Amino acid sequence: MSRPRRARVPVTATLLTLGLAAATLVGVPAAQAAPAVQAAPVAAPEAAADEPFSVLVFSKTAGFRHDSIPTGIAAIQQLGAANGFTVDTTEDGAAFTDENLARYRVVVWLSTTGDVLAPDQQAAFERYIRAGGGYAGIHAASDTEYSWAWYGDLVGAHFASHPANQQATVKVEDHAHPSTAELPERWSRFDEWYNYQSNPRGDVHVLATLDETSYSPGAGAMGHDHPIAWCQDFDGGRAWYTGGGHTRESYAEPQFLAHLLGGIRTAAGVQDADCGASLTESFEKVALDSNTSNPMELDVAPDGRVFYIERDGRVQIVKPDTGSTVTALDLDVFTGKAPEMRIRKAVAAVLTGLVLAFLAAAPATAHSGKLKLTVAGDGAGGVTIQAAYADGHRLDKLVRLTLTAAGSGGRTVGPLQLEPAAEGQGSYTTGPILSPGTWTVRVTAPAPHSGAATAKVRARAPQTPSLAPVARDVSPARADRSTGDGAAPGWWRPVAVGVAVLLVVALTAPVLGRLRRGRS
Repeated sequence: MSRPRRARVPVTATLLTLGLAAATLVGVPAAQAAPAVQAAPVAAPEAAADEPFSVLVFSKTAGFRHDSIPTGIAAIQQLGAANGFTVDTTEDGAAFTDENLARYRVVVWLSTTGDVLAPDQQAAFERYIRAGGGYAGIHAASDTEYSWAWYGDLVGAHFASHPANQQATVKVEDHAHPSTAELPERWSRFDEWYNYQSNPRGDVHVLATLDETSYSPGAGAMGHDHPIAWCQDFDGGRAWYTGGGHTRESYAEPQFLAHLLGGIRTAAGVQDADCGASLTESFEKVALDSNTSNPMELDVAPDGRVFYIERDGRVQIVKPDTGSTVTALDLDVFTGKAPEMRIRKAVAAVLTGLVLAFLAAAPATAHSGKLKLTVAGDGAGGVTIQAAYADGHRLDKLVRLTLTAAGSGGRTVGPLQLEPAAEGQGSYTTGPILSPGTWTVRVTAPAPHSGAATAKVRARAPQTPSLAPVARDVSPARADRSTGDGAAPGWWRPVAVGVAVLLVVALTAPVLGRLRRGRS
C-alpha cells in the first residue's frame, strides 16, 4: 500500500532548464549483540524543562526473545524519571485500544518480534498514529509484523539478517536531530548490527548509517549506504527507529541513552525535529529560465541570483525575487566554424614540414662493450636500427628497444619487442615516430654477447600516428643512408616542398581576402 505521510512544505532547488538533482543523506548499518552481563546503572542525560507526558513501552515477543528487554525497560524508566515523563509497560496486545492509547504521547516498541497484535488492535494503533501519536522502534521492532504492510511503512524497513555481535562504526549524518545531536561524527560501539530487507532512504530521513568497512556485515551486507537510525512524519503522526539496543550493555552507555532520549522525545512531539529534510518528496524541480539558447556556464551568487552565459555571448542573470531573466552583458564572441583558422593551420603545417625536411640526421653510431649500434632515419618513415657485435658476429635478436624524446616534456615509447626479419639479420625499422625532434634510441642485446648501446636520431614530422614496430629486412648499405628508406636524400626535396608552400599561399590568399572583407 502507499505510504501516507504528513504534508510538507517542499524544499525547492534550482537548476537551468534541465531541473535539479535531489540530495540525500547517507545511512548507517544496524548493530549486533554483546555478551550478556549485568547492566550498569543508567546515567541519564540532563533533563529538559517540558510539560510532563506519558510513554507506553510495548515489549511483547512472538519470536526471538531478547534478554536485554528488562534492562531496556529499566533504562527508559530512569530516563523518564530524570527527564519529566512517566513510563508504563505492557506485553499485552489488549492495551491497544483507542481509549488506552490516547493516554500516551508515544508508544515505544522495545525489541518486539513476530505478530504481536490482533487485527482490531492493529486498527486501533493506526487510528492512534493518524490522530497525531508517536512511535519509537528499538532494535527488533523491525523484526515484527511482516504481514502488516502499514506497520512495515511505519517502522521504515524490516529485518533481514545479522552477523555476529561486533564493534562497528556508526556514521552520524544529522547532528541537528535531538537523537543524534550529542553523538560523535563517527560513533564506534559494540552491538548486533542488522541488515534490512530494503534501504529506506528516500522514504525516511536517515540519521545515521553503518560503515561496513569497519566490521564484517555478513552475507546480507547492504553496501556503502546502510541506514541504522531514521525518522519520519508518518500518516499524521511521528516515527523514529534505531537498530541499536540488542545488548544489555547498550542501555548503560551514556551516548546510546542520549540517542534513545532524543528519539522518544521527538516521537512524542515534545521536542521539534525535522524528519523531512532528505526525503525525495521534499524536493521540487523548478525551471528558472525555460527560454535559454545554449547555456555554457552557470554560477549562483550569495544573494541567490543565478548567472549564466549563453554561447552567443550574452551574460544572463536570473533574479529570484521576480523570477525574471535579464541580460547583464553582451560579449563579442566568434561563433562560426573558423575557415580562416583552418587555412592558417594548413599553411603552418606545410612550413613546418619544409623546415623539418632539412633536419634528417646522418647515421649515428655508438659502441657499448661488445655491442655496436647504428641508427639512421628521419622518423617519418621510421628509424632504421642496425646492431652488430664488435667481433663481427651478427646480432640475431634485439631484446629491448626504447625510444626516449630529448628535452623537457619528452616521453618514452616502449620498451618494444622486435624480432628479426630473417635469421642472422641485425637490422630493424620502427614504425613512424609521433613527435618530431631529437629521440634517443637504446637497444639491449641478449646473451651470450650481452650488451647495450645508445644513439640519437632526429625525427621529422610524422606521417601516421602508429608506434607499432614493423620488422623488415634492411641491408647495411641501405641502413647507412640518412633517410632510412634506401634512397639518397636528393637535392630536389626541399625545392619541391618550397614550391608546394608557394602554391598553397597563392591559392589561399584570395580566400583570406574575401573572408576579411566579409567580416568587416
